[in-house]
Amino acid sequence: MIHVRRPVWRGYIGEPKTEKLKAPVPLIPQLAERLEMFRAMSGNPANGPIFQNSRGKPLDLHGLYWREMKTVLSKRGIGWVGWHGFRRGLASNLNRLGVDDSIIQSILRHSTVAVTQNCYIKTVRNDAVKAMRRYSEELERVKCSPLCSPDDNRKAQTPVQ
Repeated sequence: MIHVRRPVWRGYIGEPKTEKLKAPVPLIPQLAERLEMFRAMSGNPANGPIFQNSRGKPLDLHGLYWREMKTVLSKRGIGWVGWHGFRRGLASNLNRLGVDDSIIQSILRHSTVAVTQNCYIKTVRNDAVKAMRRYSEELERVKCSPLCSPDDNRKAQTPVQ
C-alpha cells in the first residue's frame, strides 16, 4: 500500500479533495518492490515525494518527459499523449481481466463508477477484434506474389463473397 498525502500536478502541491482520497492505494508486488528499491537508492527517506528533484521538491513529470523521454520515444516511433494514459491503461486492463468496474473505481479513487466507465475503461469488443483478424487472414490468403502481373494482382485482391 502507498499513502497519498498530497497530490501534485505540474508543480502545484495540493490537498486531497476528500477524506476518501487519503485512503491507501493498493500496489501490485512488482511495483511495490521497485518503489522499495528506488527508496533505498534514494537514501531511505521516510516521507516526502517519491520522485524528487534536486531541491527535494516533487519531480515535474511533464518536464521529465521533455528533457529525457521525448527524443527517445520519437526516435522509436512511439507517440506520447501524456502520463494519464497509464491510468486509462490500468483501468482497461483490469476490466479485460474481469475486475468489477466498482473495484476499478476504488483503485483509481474516482468519485463515481460512471467516471471510471466513461473516461478510463477503453474496450474493444471481441467480435470486432475477431473480424479484423479474419479480414487480415483473408488479405494474406488472396495476396499475390510480387512476380504477378498487375492484372493478376487485381484478380487476386478481389474479396471472396
